[in-house]
Amino acid sequence: MTARPIMHLEIPTPDMATTAQFYATLFGWTPTSHPNAYTTFQAGNLSGGYPDLVRGFRPVIDHLPAAGAVFYVPSQDLETDLAQVTALGGQVLLGRTAVDAAHWVAVCADPHGTRFVLVTTVAAPCETAPISVAS
Repeated sequence: MTARPIMHLEIPTPDMATTAQFYATLFGWTPTSHPNAYTTFQAGNLSGGYPDLVRGFRPVIDHLPAAGAVFYVPSQDLETDLAQVTALGGQVLLGRTAVDAAHWVAVCADPHGTRFVLVTTVAAPCETAPISVAS
């Protein structure tokens, strides 16, 4: 198997401005505000963001903790990856969900509870279609 890179890092926060300023001052990560309750940053070779836990994209932020970081990993086959998550003892916390017309995400947790998000790009426009997840 080819190792997949971490493509994005998120630091969920109830206060984007304070969090963005903290990391900008501490590490030099330049924040860029967006109108959709999201601020991005560039940290050398990795991009990231500060999802707003108060006004952000509700289906995803409902599954992100206020403390800790969440990493994003690309997926070529979201359904296969989700099946593997559960087979390895992890959990699918939010099944396949459209973020926009070109991207699906799924929020998962490893067997110890560390959360991560699988991301896939689709060629055709998305519609939110939940998948069955065994509990």
